[in-house]
Amino acid sequence: MFAPVFVLRSARRASLAPWLWLSILLAGCGGGTTGNGVAPGDDAASSDDSAIAEVGGDDAGSDTASSVPPPERLACVSSSRLASGLPTSTYGAVEADLIAIIPPYSSVNCPSDSGHVHLQLDISGKRYDVAINVESTTGDQVSILTKDLPAGQLPAEGFSNVGFSYVNTLGVHSTEFTAMSKSALVAKLQSELANASRVAIHGLTYSDGTGIHDIHKNGGTNHDGAVVVHGGGAGGADHVLAFRFSSDVF
Repeated sequence: MFAPVFVLRSARRASLAPWLWLSILLAGCGGGTTGNGVAPGDDAASSDDSAIAEVGGDDAGSDTASSVPPPERLACVSSSRLASGLPTSTYGAVEADLIAIIPPYSSVNCPSDSGHVHLQLDISGKRYDVAINVESTTGDQVSILTKDLPAGQLPAEGFSNVGFSYVNTLGVHSTEFTAMSKSALVAKLQSELANASRVAIHGLTYSDGTGIHDIHKNGGTNHDGAVVVHGGGAGGADHVLAFRFSSDVF
């Protein structure tokens, strides 16, 4: 069992909106739930291939990837303390600070289940959940690929419905991914994200706006999920984590 590492910080004490139905949001993953109401397994895929335009918030942030601050970790919060400010059931990206990493079943007080590594993000003092599959209830093994992309200006914090494609954005195909056991993938994620600070999470937002999931291949060329660690690659490049199930061929 892994426990999340955190450093207490007083700068983020803003009140958080109540969390209501996280069990419904991840019900599409299949399988049972924990006392926190989070279900393990597969997330639903989308076949929409249409392009997605970036909307909402500022056009860009004022910082460059080279100025990403060192990581800070806070204790994870309970589901009831998650904010609900994201658009609902929408593909796109959440730009935020990564402040907690929660391995499967490692917490009784925070969102945690057998099939996902959960992350918690901070946007202006408000917490949001991220669910990354590390196993499938259908028997599909989860595979991972990492790749660096050139760093650019940091986007503003918040949500935008910008698209992401493994084929078009990363230039990769299914044969380039590495299949891992659940325990190996959990360890890999913890290692890859240990020094992550500012991240972009591409996927599908929860139906109540408290987080984002479907962080994997989603069928459509512009709806693939990914974790982008700004400044986390060689020479300050953006470092991308991409995921697919064994049944995904592209």
